[in-house]
Amino acid sequence: MKKIKTLFLLLTISISSFAQSLTDTIQIPEVAVTGSYSAAKQTPFTFKNLSQKDISLRSTGTEPAVLLSTTPSVTFYSDNGTGLGYMYYRLRGIDQTRINSTLNGIPLNEPEDQGVYYNNYGGFLNSVSNIQIIRGAGLSKPGVSSYGGSLNFSSLEFTDKLSGFSNLLYGSYNTFSITGGINSPHFFLLAGKTKTDGYRNNSFNDSWSTFYGGNFSVGKNYFKVYGFVGKQKNGMAWLGEPLDSINKDPKHNTNTKDEVDDFLYVHNQLTWQNGHLKATVYHTYLNGWYTTDMGHFDPIPNPNGSCIWKLALKSNWLGTNVNYNLPLGDVLYLNLGTNAYTYSREHQGTYTSLYPSYTNTGTRNEVSPYAKAEIRINKVWFYGDIQYRYTTFNYDGDPSMLPQEWRFLNWSSGVSIKVKEHSSIYYGIGKTNREPTRNDIFQGSDNFLGYNDIPDYWGPGIPYQYKIINPEEALNNELGWKYKTDYLLINANFYYMDFKNEIVLNGKYGPNSIVLHQNAAESYRSGIEFDLDYKATTHWQFLTSNSFSFNQIQQDGETFQPVLTPSLLLSGDVVCNLSKSVYTGLNVRFNGKSYIDFSNENQLPSYALLSVYGGITWKGILIKGTVNNVLNDLVLTNGIIGAEPLYFVMAGINGSVSLTYKF
Repeated sequence: MKKIKTLFLLLTISISSFAQSLTDTIQIPEVAVTGSYSAAKQTPFTFKNLSQKDISLRSTGTEPAVLLSTTPSVTFYSDNGTGLGYMYYRLRGIDQTRINSTLNGIPLNEPEDQGVYYNNYGGFLNSVSNIQIIRGAGLSKPGVSSYGGSLNFSSLEFTDKLSGFSNLLYGSYNTFSITGGINSPHFFLLAGKTKTDGYRNNSFNDSWSTFYGGNFSVGKNYFKVYGFVGKQKNGMAWLGEPLDSINKDPKHNTNTKDEVDDFLYVHNQLTWQNGHLKATVYHTYLNGWYTTDMGHFDPIPNPNGSCIWKLALKSNWLGTNVNYNLPLGDVLYLNLGTNAYTYSREHQGTYTSLYPSYTNTGTRNEVSPYAKAEIRINKVWFYGDIQYRYTTFNYDGDPSMLPQEWRFLNWSSGVSIKVKEHSSIYYGIGKTNREPTRNDIFQGSDNFLGYNDIPDYWGPGIPYQYKIINPEEALNNELGWKYKTDYLLINANFYYMDFKNEIVLNGKYGPNSIVLHQNAAESYRSGIEFDLDYKATTHWQFLTSNSFSFNQIQQDGETFQPVLTPSLLLSGDVVCNLSKSVYTGLNVRFNGKSYIDFSNENQLPSYALLSVYGGITWKGILIKGTVNNVLNDLVLTNGIIGAEPLYFVMAGINGSVSLTYKF
């Protein structure tokens, strides 16, 4: 711990000594370098940018997973069957704990289990001006390794003059939200409240959140503050349902009304810029709890009925990111920096008298220096990136656990060639390493149970067994073509990801309600992705995002496909701008079949979804509406294996309408 803090201090001081003059975006003739965490147009990797206009067009108060699913190779599912509450997404079949997520380049994946829970700060997209999705290794990022890819959200930009808005939304399942905010040259403030009953029984969501930002300067020193506070309460819906139960009542939820969660989440960033130097200090605080009925797992008859387990969590996460931009003429650009943090989370599990209670604390520390370089020679751009990650996990509990320590060297490089005025080709290659999460190490228990096997502790089909989970490694290749004009944008690419010790879903889940993983001996993921945005006329726009993949795991002499990784994903929009103030659109999405277990015996069926949306603007008033699952199909979006296959269902036909006033 002392070594980490000392190194944390030394790295910050040593890089700070280079201070001179900057902005986050450095302009070199015909080249824009957008900072250490964002890809520019010439970066030789596969990525997609979503502007504030894109977000506004396709987002209707839902969590980010719904919007991300309109981009190539992204799937999602919801616990309660709607676009609110707990939602999860996968990129190229890789779950979001293995996708680096940042806000203004500051990590969002909590270090212990590397998850991102946007539900803790509902209405997050209202405070976002841009989203960049990098598929594959790409650029090194602060926080968890960019294993399956990375996702960066940029906070709202300050406006030239005072402006504001208010919004009311009402939708199916008694969904209601009210949001409002103001923005100005030096500060902004947004606040919102959302409630819904959820599609499935006992799956309500009740949340509020506040987002804020400010900026000021002192001489050559520029300061920016950004943060948010979120508070939410949910009815739990993390258990899937057997098909016969879904066919009888799609809204059925095995989780009872006594299974709920309640969390407070606070995040703050303070950024200082002086010349070429940029430094950010960040802090995240989490405090809350959730309850689970252990009767779902324990076959021992309980004369008292339910056996409610309550898990309370409280964490503090303090870190810094320091970045130094160094342009050397018109040819060479260097970017040097480091990210360092210390993180601690307290766990307290409380049972009924049938089971003992416990407390434990997990501590994580990390230092990750990096260096990036870009060279331009005529119409050719070369890119290089290297990151060293030193990260630890220490556990204080009974029984004790040996400290965990990992050292990784992540790197990427590539070349982009401008072929014609509007087109370029690129090739990128990168290697990324990633450590197992706490849940992977503990194999589904929140309290470490020791190194010996404990057979059938969690009931039939869910044994606790300590297994050594090795770090995973991916070698990613990207070959693509980009074409961009004022009316047409195309990105087509081929990828091949070769894994070693990939930590993959095995289709099961543990008693802390989190899905379980294990190492795979050999595996790869490959495919073709195609992304198009075509503005055919002033009235018609066509968008499509498609992926065709071939994926394979080899384990114990067997060959099979990875869990929850469909080979075919299609998404398309047709948008008609009837006038400058009226638009309507139609979205069609197809998910191919996938498997929910290692043996590939149980399938998640393919499905197609049809949705329509539209809006009318008049004198600062915007009315938007959307209808999802227009054909009212029974759609299964996720599956796990318990004593039998269990599935998660999406809501039938549903919709919402919103009224926004801007001033």
